[in-house]
Amino acid sequence: MSPLDPPLSTAETGRKTHAATQPPHVGPPNISMPLTAALFLVMAGTGVMLFLQWSPSTVRIAHEWLGIAFLAAALWHLIHHWHGFRHALLRRPTQITIALVLLGAGLLIALTAHEPGSGEGRHRNWSEGPPASSAPLSLPEDEQSVS
Repeated sequence: MSPLDPPLSTAETGRKTHAATQPPHVGPPNISMPLTAALFLVMAGTGVMLFLQWSPSTVRIAHEWLGIAFLAAALWHLIHHWHGFRHALLRRPTQITIALVLLGAGLLIALTAHEPGSGEGRHRNWSEGPPASSAPLSLPEDEQSVS
């Protein structure tokens, strides 16, 4: 049989294909994966823009609010793929990777933390109000362009 020959049918091979063993999809398509991937790309882009300080006040607002949307999409994705996620968590390489990432993040936070009141960094003081007050939906008036 050459590579140019048409594939054998289920009747000819005696085997069921993957599509033949799966029930037909019913309901709306699951968009959790493409939504999570798209928001991840946007978050990565705005994160790089913040790091390079390209229009930081405008990008910061978008980055913070899109981060909330990314979190919601990631949770939706996790719910839809819980079975595979649970099995992945039981694997030793996954556990080691998660431990290393958490350790690295903790070290990075510890090494880059500033004393409160030092004027360095942007510390969110929860006593000053809810998070929405420090992540407004629009730019402050002095940063909006005048037409």
